[in-house]
Amino acid sequence: MNVRRQCLVIFILLFIVSSFCGGMAATNIANQNLRKKTEGKGFGSINKTVLRGGSCILGGRASSAFQQIITYDQKTGLHRVEYDSAIYMLKAELDANLQVKHSEWQTTNSALIKRLGHDKRVTYYDPEEEVLKIEYYKGDRIKEAKKFSYNKDILDSDLIYLYLNKILTTDNQGATCDILLKSRGLKINVAFHQLSTKDLLDFTPQYSFLEEFRGFAQKIGEEGEELDVYVMNLTGVPKLLFPHKYYLAFKKTTPRQFVAYWGGAPKEAEFTFIE
Repeated sequence: MNVRRQCLVIFILLFIVSSFCGGMAATNIANQNLRKKTEGKGFGSINKTVLRGGSCILGGRASSAFQQIITYDQKTGLHRVEYDSAIYMLKAELDANLQVKHSEWQTTNSALIKRLGHDKRVTYYDPEEEVLKIEYYKGDRIKEAKKFSYNKDILDSDLIYLYLNKILTTDNQGATCDILLKSRGLKINVAFHQLSTKDLLDFTPQYSFLEEFRGFAQKIGEEGEELDVYVMNLTGVPKLLFPHKYYLAFKKTTPRQFVAYWGGAPKEAEFTFIE
């Protein structure tokens, strides 16, 4: 997969993760390569990064601060992620190539459970079948199980942010890609293009009712900082069924920092930002 196509995949997955309540953790990584960012911080062979921010989902009906802890074991090459918020929790383990070995996502938010139809999903890689298996639970009962081919060209929507720094570029040409949306158990095709703006409220006025988003957008406007915004939408027939877009904002400075994402159907809109 070339760099441009990978870049799209990342931005897309960041959105998907959040927009379908499947993995807002995607918004936690900022701008530096994970391994470089954690090197030499005094943890010996175990490097550690702690990131914080805030998010709201379901049109603002639920909101929470979050904390994410990422550790990287230089000896084993394993990454571990622990994401904690009042909305959901996520634990995951990835190999040296950032491919998922195992992850567990869980929520107690009743509105989110009603929307998704499950309160827990367990994902693991089966090396014999060379597939990624996802089990969906409601309480102690497994509701459904799915499996997908899994290789370097397929990215995990719950953890997509980990790939950002490998492929982030300033290329503003459009692109398309397929992603695995784990919260829905779907493989979808998306497209994105890049724009710049200092006025996020004017850019997407349909989301101004979200208090968190409005406060963030007003602050950006007062500071007069222009952001690169990657606009993403579905393609083909799914686009006709779901015409709403998603937006991912980055600072223009180098290294480029991911600062926020928002979008989706206004009544179900979501917004996430990095502190």
